[in-house]
Amino acid sequence: MKYLFILIFSLLFVSACSKDRKDSEQPKNEFASEQKELKKNTDVKNDKSVFLGRFTNGKLLIEDNRTYEKNALSWAKDTMENYNKYIDYLKSVAKKYSSFKEEIQEYNFDKDLDEFNKLTTLKKGNKLYISTQSSVTPVEITGFYMNFDDLIGSGIVFYAVADAGKLMLADNDVVICTGNEKMSVFNTGKLNKKENSVLFKSVTSLMMKKAKDVKVKDETTGQDKYERVTSIDTNELIIFPGSFTSAGAKEYIAGYTKRQSFDNFAYYIIIVNDKGELVKVFSELVKDSFTYETIIGIVDINGDGIHEILSEDGYYEGAGYNLHKFDGMGYNVITSGFFFGV
Repeated sequence: MKYLFILIFSLLFVSACSKDRKDSEQPKNEFASEQKELKKNTDVKNDKSVFLGRFTNGKLLIEDNRTYEKNALSWAKDTMENYNKYIDYLKSVAKKYSSFKEEIQEYNFDKDLDEFNKLTTLKKGNKLYISTQSSVTPVEITGFYMNFDDLIGSGIVFYAVADAGKLMLADNDVVICTGNEKMSVFNTGKLNKKENSVLFKSVTSLMMKKAKDVKVKDETTGQDKYERVTSIDTNELIIFPGSFTSAGAKEYIAGYTKRQSFDNFAYYIIIVNDKGELVKVFSELVKDSFTYETIIGIVDINGDGIHEILSEDGYYEGAGYNLHKFDGMGYNVITSGFFFGV
């Protein structure tokens, strides 16, 4: 029963985390001229060719979650029945083109198949740029891969595979994949609180105005006793420097995540200027939530000078990733991937 719940939850969670837009508290008309300029400078075509990749067991896997969700009427709706249709489809392909056996978990394909058109827009030979923590490197799609072991947690099972070459990647490293060579390096370097104590203090004070309503379970009593948050430890903050609302802006994205109990979370994510003043709300305060959201890195996918934001979205037993883009008013999820619920 627990396994069934996790499978269904994971599918619900992918859908819930792929929010169309995170709106600001500020009136939309304040940003009208800025939005017009942004659209003129943004390479929309390349934005539509953004994927998340992950280095796993020596393979650079690229997940096309957009194509998966596009086939919602076939299999991607949030039910166990439709998820099983997706798995049955993959097994039928493996049986047709490989020596499929239930006990064998992994299958490799070194050519394009018509059946793959429902699974990804990527083709063998496609060239992409991969942004890692150290470089932006061209890679080529060399084949495709199914891993039925990823059924645990109801993850996506089908991936394109790229040649990682001499890229220095650790197992489970996440990378950003686009067709744009102007993409920046994927920055996961959080701001040092000792060197930026004034900013951290300002952000802490700003966030405490909302966090004062958060209650945390006292695990020492053995009872359902909750105590109100009275302060924010700077260790609970994650801050990245960047430009998040306009090119060249000296801004910071600051995230606060608090575990209220074993399976309950609170989180609040904002954009501030270099004086620690609120510029934009990325995510309003969410409390008493089964899920959490935290920022893990930033990247400029198209060289327009405005950073996209990669978040980890999860719950107590699983997580995945969403890449958010500012459109002049709010933040849209433009690609997501690697959601697993165990």
